Amino acid sequence: MRICLIAPRSPRLFSAGIENIVMSLAKQLNTGRNFVEICCLGPESTWSTFKGIHLNEFYQTGSNYPKALKEYLEIKDFDIVHVHGINNVVTLVALLGKRKNKLILSFDSSGSSTLSGKLLKIPFYLLVRLLKKRIDHYICLSEFEKKHFKRILNEPSSKFSVIPFGIDKKEMASIKAPTIKGKILSVGRLVKNKGFQHIFPALKLLNHNTKYQLEIIGDGPYKERLEGLVTDYELDGFVTFTPEFPYSERKKYLKKLKEAEVFVLLSNYESQGIVVTEAISIGKPVMVKDSTALHDHVGNYGLVGVTDVEHYGEITWKLKEMLDKPWKFVPKNNSVISQKETNIRTMEVYEMVK
Repeated sequence: MRICLIAPRSPRLFSAGIENIVMSLAKQLNTGRNFVEICCLGPESTWSTFKGIHLNEFYQTGSNYPKALKEYLEIKDFDIVHVHGINNVVTLVALLGKRKNKLILSFDSSGSSTLSGKLLKIPFYLLVRLLKKRIDHYICLSEFEKKHFKRILNEPSSKFSVIPFGIDKKEMASIKAPTIKGKILSVGRLVKNKGFQHIFPALKLLNHNTKYQLEIIGDGPYKERLEGLVTDYELDGFVTFTPEFPYSERKKYLKKLKEAEVFVLLSNYESQGIVVTEAISIGKPVMVKDSTALHDHVGNYGLVGVTDVEHYGEITWKLKEMLDKPWKFVPKNNSVISQKETNIRTMEVYEMVK
């Protein structure tokens, strides 16, 4: 089977949620009976082999329409084109470039931090709805995401499958790192929607006897504002920022995850919360905002849920308890879906629509 996985950004340069999903899927499905190629946008048009996978990057600058990607999809004889992410131009390109291939759409959705971002979703969703006859099946990361887009697209349940992103448990087990007392880790794109700003006032309220060090891993336009808040709350020396790791350095990220005593994500919107799933899989105490897909994690794994992220007192006393007695907040189970199961179920969808 000839499979094309489409991502908005190159996994050669980035390793956030979508890039991680696409690379993990490609590596597992690229067996003797399958040929897998990743198509994505990049800083220049280039073809390469990355981690054993054919990687085809198409140049795009600003809002320029990547015409070359559409033309490429029109002439190639892929059996399956699996596009990841609904809020980006490559989704529309894949829909417009569809010919005889079957097309799968994974929403891999995220929230918006600005009014302009929220408004931009409207035409994207409208265009996808207008072109939905070109889509053969949808894959969702959670029941929350399925309900959300089933309502928006007005499609039958039979066209949806819920397949969470699975964890490579062997990879996790191979990383050896001791837990650092008082280390708090938070990971994600540095945008307002991810809620990093809610952690700082809570830290300011912590008792001075509580030892802690917050590390935030990620890049994004909100970084300067977050750095300013660190200074405003007099947290210099207690908070560090680390750039996002490319996929080739993923083990460095996993080492930092293993070192953390507590993991925190106060995001307004998560379609699954892959970094949360990773933290659960290795038994880390986790605090999340109790909403969207993370609400199910609170119930299923016993995570610490925060109902009002602007109630800093709630965050403070819960965080203090987690730091003082982390063993009391270990997830009640860590039986998250494996990467192998994710790949098997995804391949079953391919076979079903082929």
